[in-house]
Parts: sequence; C-alpha cells; structure tokens
Amino acid sequence: MKVRAFYIAILFVFVLVFTTNGPSRAQTPTTGTLRGQVTDPSGSTVSGAAVLLTAPNGSSIDSVTNKDGFYEVTGLATGTYSVKVVAPGFGLFTAANIAVKAGQVQTLK
Repeated sequence: MKVRAFYIAILFVFVLVFTTNGPSRAQTPTTGTLRGQVTDPSGSTVSGAAVLLTAPNGSSIDSVTNKDGFYEVTGLATGTYSVKVVAPGFGLFTAANIAVKAGQVQTLK
C-alpha cells in the first residue's frame, strides 16, 4: 500500500509540474504612438483637421483631430514618418523625419 501511495504522489507532482505555466515573460512592445495637438498661428486649437501619416514603406494612416485639436495614432510600426495636416481655411502643414520607436509615444504639435 505504501508503494502505491508513493507512486500516486510522484504522479501528482509530475502532473503538477508539467501542467502549470512557466515563468511569465514580459512582452516587448513592437509598435509606437504618435500624438499631438493642432493649433493655428494664434494658438487656438483646430478641430476636425485631417492628419495624414506616411510610413517608411509608403502606406498611409489617417486621423482627425477632436474638438480640442488633439489626435493620436497608435499601433505604428517603428520607423520614420512624414506627417501632413490640413484643415479648411488653413494652409498645409508638413513635417518630415518623425521617428516612432517601439513602446514610446512621440509628440508632434
């Protein structure tokens, strides 16, 4: 009887060890975020402005500023982007070489 209890205990430990998850590993972020606020020359915010990001591979991502002039684009692949902003009654704003890094938030006003 003692031998059988011993084997059951060994089996229990074996099952416990091999069915539990190993140590958790932190996930390394692979994308970044670009955010900012669009203002006019007097410093007033511009709502409804179109924000166009162009990725290094040529693809583009669109966003629009909210009522307070803020925009945020998340999930961006790392790289150097160009940004164009346009709103009715305003000229075109362009910015080049905006670096987006994994796990970081880049701000462009």
